Amino acid sequence: MATFTGTGAADTITPTSVSGGVAANPAGARPGEDSDYLYGNAGNDTLDGGGGADYLDGGADNDKLSGGGENDSLYGQSGEDDLNGGAGEDYLAGGTESDIYRFDANSGSDTVFEAANAGNDRLIFSGNFTASNVRLYVEGDDLKIVYGDNEITIQDQFLSGAGANARVEDLRYTNNTVLDLTTVQSAWLTRTGTTRGDSMSGSIFSDTLSGGAGRDSIYGGAAADRLRGDSGNDYLQGDAGDDTLEGGAENDQLYGGADDDRLTGGSGDDYLVGGAGDEIYYFGPGFGRDEIAEGLNGGTDLIRLNTGIAKADVDIWIDGDDLYLGYGSDYIRVSDQFASGVGADARVETLQHSDGSRVSLKSVQSSWLVRDGGDGGDNFGGSIFNDTLNGGGGNDTLSGSTGNDQLNGGTGSDALYGGVGADQLNGGDEDDSLYGDAGADLLTGGSGDDYLVGGADNDTYSFSEGSGYDTVAESPGGGTDTIRFTPEISSSDLSFRVIGDDLVISFGDEQITVQDQYANGTGAQARVERVTFQDGSSSTISLTTPAAAWLKVNGTASGETIVGSIFNDTLNGLGGADNLQSGLGSDSLNGGAGSDYLYGGGDGDTLNGGAGSDQLYGEGGTDTFRFDVAPGAAGVDYIGDFTAGEKISLENAVFTGITAAATMSAAFFRLGSEAADSNDRIIFDSSTRQLFYDPDGDGAQAQIQFATVAGSVVLSNTDFIVT
Repeated sequence: MATFTGTGAADTITPTSVSGGVAANPAGARPGEDSDYLYGNAGNDTLDGGGGADYLDGGADNDKLSGGGENDSLYGQSGEDDLNGGAGEDYLAGGTESDIYRFDANSGSDTVFEAANAGNDRLIFSGNFTASNVRLYVEGDDLKIVYGDNEITIQDQFLSGAGANARVEDLRYTNNTVLDLTTVQSAWLTRTGTTRGDSMSGSIFSDTLSGGAGRDSIYGGAAADRLRGDSGNDYLQGDAGDDTLEGGAENDQLYGGADDDRLTGGSGDDYLVGGAGDEIYYFGPGFGRDEIAEGLNGGTDLIRLNTGIAKADVDIWIDGDDLYLGYGSDYIRVSDQFASGVGADARVETLQHSDGSRVSLKSVQSSWLVRDGGDGGDNFGGSIFNDTLNGGGGNDTLSGSTGNDQLNGGTGSDALYGGVGADQLNGGDEDDSLYGDAGADLLTGGSGDDYLVGGADNDTYSFSEGSGYDTVAESPGGGTDTIRFTPEISSSDLSFRVIGDDLVISFGDEQITVQDQYANGTGAQARVERVTFQDGSSSTISLTTPAAAWLKVNGTASGETIVGSIFNDTLNGLGGADNLQSGLGSDSLNGGAGSDYLYGGGDGDTLNGGAGSDQLYGEGGTDTFRFDVAPGAAGVDYIGDFTAGEKISLENAVFTGITAAATMSAAFFRLGSEAADSNDRIIFDSSTRQLFYDPDGDGAQAQIQFATVAGSVVLSNTDFIVT
């Protein structure tokens, strides 16, 4: 790097010559490939930086400055100077008086700075540059001149507007045609992008900017601009002035900025923000699903529907606090339209139909709160007001939001969500899921096997004939909840039972299961508190504590599976081959006739197989195995898990000749394969694990097997109870 300082006379400082008297540091240096500093001082100087990024200062008088290669900075200062940046991106400042800026095909992208009223300045092109291959446009208050791959920026050319205050006065093409640069031409305010995706900004005047194909970013500037995204996912921002923004095809973002703007999303799903001022949003057929975001007090705004959308074909509804205007499958959504309620705080004030008629959007109309689904599966929600949502056909999902809503699923397997508020949910046909959420809700499953969840507060579940097999799920402490039956059902039609910790209510061919009704015990922790009727009676059945009758279950003549509860149950299989399963309490399981399977639980249960060859398993706990049916060849029971401490209970009216006692007398027990005397009535063969009853001991009558006792315990008289 070298520094050159002129003498104050006419100096030459170039790569090939340095005139006498010029101070060079280091001594003897000449401008070359490094970055040099050249100071001409006074006099008509010739400065050439050569290679490198150079700094040239002409000083006073009329100087000729050449930057050479790379990115140079040229300052003419006072006098009429001639500046040529050469190749690279150069910064050229002529200074006061009338200056000349020279450019050719290799000049690169340069910046010109001139002060206002600093003489008559000119750009001169060399090479084949004419009006046909040089393009001019205004960006902000700068003038841009594009030729080939090069661009000249005249900074602040129109800072004070157009006219006498322009920084550079004219441009001379290579055919000596001169173009006035002081007055803005309309062509300079129109730009069209490429197919690659462009970024362009408007001027302080009224521009027309078109992005063309690709993803464009277009910024309007300070006046009333027209911004067009054309195809591609474009970003348009109007800034100040009454702007017109047109998104074009695909999904665009439009921001109007200050003043009164016109926004048209076009096809695709667009996001429109008017900003301050009175905006007009245009919407037409095929515009897709657009969203308008307006601020509070953002002017008086209007949605204008284009020709092709008849007034009768427009649907208006509210979802949450958003307003929707629908046409076919298209809609425009005004987000947060009613976030602050209704009235002056609305985001968009007016809708204008294609026939010119207008509708205020500041107040809610009742028709906006009714939505009807079609024959297929719909998914839509309600507003912050009181809505009526009708699913229609298909499997629908309806969400009530806030407000006291009415949700009707219709046909199909529907999912209904009440949201906040006292809602009415009606599932309709088929198997539905109803969720009341917060608020005192009324849930009616309708026909089909439905799943009903009331949520917080005091909920009512309504059932009628044809309700199917329904399930109710409530939380403990979720209010005082009620199961209500319609007039055709009376208390005498109901039967109750507890299975596990669930409560099952049966009526006719219908059934209600209250899940986990007693999972946390009884009393205030119950899920549903009561049953009421609409048959004209005033009867109420409390569900907080199970009645004793609910814990006694009788089977039928057919075989079935009966499961006990968490309480102390009595399960009677009666006829058929039954499967009886104890719950958590100390239960009594009676198989009755038929070959049954009986399973105890974790507590001490009593298992009585009854008639038939039964399988008895005590499982956990200290159990009692009861025999009160006369032994016979068709009635040999199998005790699968007898353990020490458990008991075999015998009915002495059947097992005659044995004296009743809490512990059977040893005189009546024989360990072996047969009786040894007349008192041996109960005989246990430890090798075969067979248990016999002998009516007359070692008398003439044969012994009868009535059980097989699996396990390793060798039975004694202490394992038997006689009642």
